[in-house]
Parts: sequence; structure tokens; C-alpha cells
Amino acid sequence: MRRLVPKSRTGTFVRFVVAGVLVIAFAATATAVAGLLQVRQITDYFNATPAFKTAPSVTVPDPGNPQTILLVGSDHRAGTPFRDVNTDTMMLVRLNPNSSTINLLSVPRDLKVEIPEGGAVVTAKLNAAYFYGGPNLLIKILQQQVFPGLKVNHVVDVGFGGFERMINAIGCVYTDVDHRYYNNTAVTDYSSIDLQPGYQKLCGSDALSFVRFRHTDSDITRNARQQDFIRWAKDQYSV
Repeated sequence: MRRLVPKSRTGTFVRFVVAGVLVIAFAATATAVAGLLQVRQITDYFNATPAFKTAPSVTVPDPGNPQTILLVGSDHRAGTPFRDVNTDTMMLVRLNPNSSTINLLSVPRDLKVEIPEGGAVVTAKLNAAYFYGGPNLLIKILQQQVFPGLKVNHVVDVGFGGFERMINAIGCVYTDVDHRYYNNTAVTDYSSIDLQPGYQKLCGSDALSFVRFRHTDSDITRNARQQDFIRWAKDQYSV
């Protein structure tokens, strides 16, 4: 898990906010998160993880002001450089102290955009921006081609291992699996998954496979499944 914040303001407050958002986005409401013992552990993960380089496109607002977080679910795998990853999932998370809700907006990874690369401009899917220029380029393209006027205050990158550990840390998630999800890597070269339909508890790798699956779906369908998963996780905690 990595974050993008100006280094001069990476104090305890900022790290706690970002760690809290990470759990909120995949697990619970703000009130519930405040009571989770795992917040301390997840905050320690951030303290031990170096920040991304500061970018002028990211500005940290004063405490108490609304904040927008770009939550990136990347296909980063252990032992591989961050410059060689794409973004499986992109969500904008809006926190406003004056609102009783936390607003999430999924950004389709397959949106066609213009990406500068090697002195030229290529037409590619939005998720490729992370590959070509990391979070800074991704934010720039979002601001210029997708959401004019967008202001991003924090970026959180959640890799495969980070997502699995986070789900396990909150005790897994009871999930309404709508149909059988199956894929055999040895046959198709896509990630393996074998989930039977029905209400069940998903942990670690099963939870990751469920939210990542899209081999017979569109990216829009996968975004909807991911938001369902967030809602189910949230519903496990009382407000």
C-alpha cells in the first residue's frame, strides 16, 4: 500500500486520515472505523511505507475541510516495480465533515484517453496512464480529460496483497455471490477463481478474486460488484 502526499505534511493526522479512508472504502462507515483496533495496525503499515514523490496536482487541505481521495486498486505484485503496473480499479472517495455520508464514484478503467508517451501521444485505456506515468500522470489525465476541475487531496494505492490483508484484518466479509464464478488459470491464463453461488464469508484471496473478476462481465459490471462488496462490508458494522 502506498500513498501520495506532500512530504512536508505527512504527519500523524494525514496518515490516520488516509488509513481510515482505506478501511472505509472497503469496509465500514466512519463511525465504525473509529472503533476498529485494526486502524492502528493499518496506520503502522503507512508509517513503514515510503510516500510517492510530491506532485503539484495533489494538495492537502486544512484539517476539517472536505477531502477527495483517489483510491487505486493496482495489479502490482510483490517483487515487481511500481512503474510496471496498471490500475484494476479507480475510485474517488469524497469525505466531508458536514455530511453524514461518504461518497464513492467508480471510474471505468476502459475509458479511452490520450496519453503522452515518449514525445508522442497515444490513445489508450485510462488504466494505462498508471503504467506510463504513475499516479501523477493518472491524476493529470483525470483532471484534463475526464473530470475538469477535479482536485485530489490524497492517493492510496492498494496492491493485491494489501487488499487481502485488509479484508482479513476486518474479519472477512459476508457476501451474496450471485452466481458461480469459475476460471482455471492453466486453461485461460487469467486469475483462478472457484466460488459457488450463495451467501458466504469471503476472506483474503477469495475476496480479491470476487472483486477483480470480469472475464465474462464488462468493467461497469465489475464496478457495480465492487460497490456491492463495499456496502456488504459496511453493513457488517453498526453505526
